[in-house]
Amino acid sequence: MVNDYLRTERIPKSYAATDVLKTFGWPKPSHQKIVQKSYNAKFRKTAPTADTVLTAPADFSFPRMNPKQFADFKKKLGELKGVYDELTRFREGCEAELKRHTTSIKKVEDAYKRYNKHLANANKLAKRCVDDLKACGIQSPTLLFSERQADFWLDQVKILKKTQKDDLMTEGGRETLQHQIKDLKKGQAEVMKDILTQMARIAGASVVMP
Repeated sequence: MVNDYLRTERIPKSYAATDVLKTFGWPKPSHQKIVQKSYNAKFRKTAPTADTVLTAPADFSFPRMNPKQFADFKKKLGELKGVYDELTRFREGCEAELKRHTTSIKKVEDAYKRYNKHLANANKLAKRCVDDLKACGIQSPTLLFSERQADFWLDQVKILKKTQKDDLMTEGGRETLQHQIKDLKKGQAEVMKDILTQMARIAGASVVMP
């Protein structure tokens, strides 16, 4: 509502609107512009100009925020946007780190799965050889292949752990990162709420500004 952004003062007899506006920090060039605003239509019938001396008391309205206060308000909005952008960059950095960690973990886990798969197959074939010696001759090449594949993927696990050690963290570290991301998102939401409130106030104040 417009009234939320306006201040109304009763100007006493023998004073002018300009006297009040000076008191509240309004520069001279703005005085007549304020008098000309629609919310001062009734006042203009009594005093058409900001310098008109009143012959009787009259109510006069003007924006609650003078130009300096309005500028400070917009500056505050800019600062809030800066904070929001900083939180966004920090959150995106944490998300990228978590994604990189998750990807590295997945590579190691996949290698482990392949190792376990070939090892299980080799053990199964070896058991058959023991249980059925006739089958051993037929299964030997497959058994050898499975054993070699198991060794290969075990080596891959070791290599991945070594090459991606900077991206591998403890489960506690992963949880800490997840909590950080959650807190940053919460902080972003709170700052955005303040930004929207500030924007609404600036929009409302702009309507009554000269």
